Amino acid sequence: MEENTSNNKFSNFFENLLIKLGIKKPLGRRPFHVGWMAPGRSIDELRLYLHSEWGFGRNDKKVIDKELVLNWCRITEQHKKYSIQVYTDGEIRGFMENIPVTGVLEKPSEMGEKEAKDDLLKFLGEFSVEKKFVSRHTSESKQIEPEPEIIHEVSEQQ
Repeated sequence: MEENTSNNKFSNFFENLLIKLGIKKPLGRRPFHVGWMAPGRSIDELRLYLHSEWGFGRNDKKVIDKELVLNWCRITEQHKKYSIQVYTDGEIRGFMENIPVTGVLEKPSEMGEKEAKDDLLKFLGEFSVEKKFVSRHTSESKQIEPEPEIIHEVSEQQ
């Protein structure tokens, strides 16, 4: 597990270096718009809520974007990873992706980022609104971000 983490850090460092040198273009914002930060809500309040209520934590997918103030994810027992990104203008974007169990793509057609607005709105609760509210968000927290927890979901078929 340690080796995998160090490989990810090296890969992220190398990718960020290529972007800074202008050899590679940054990805930009993700394609899936979810909503906007609700008026009167802060990024640090959202962090606390997402972690304590839903088990979200920092996302290992590092993205160089000076406007990105929150990049967190939630991993379920069913190997689904929900990612949420919040930007300085208050826009919230996110997606869901299936995580390969063995490190090998079992079903390539099921891999990749997918729209998951309904699920993400459920996680965001009152922190998200449909209409843009003019605001500027920053991350005030200097605390170490927690790892995402593996969430064991109870089946509704009982």
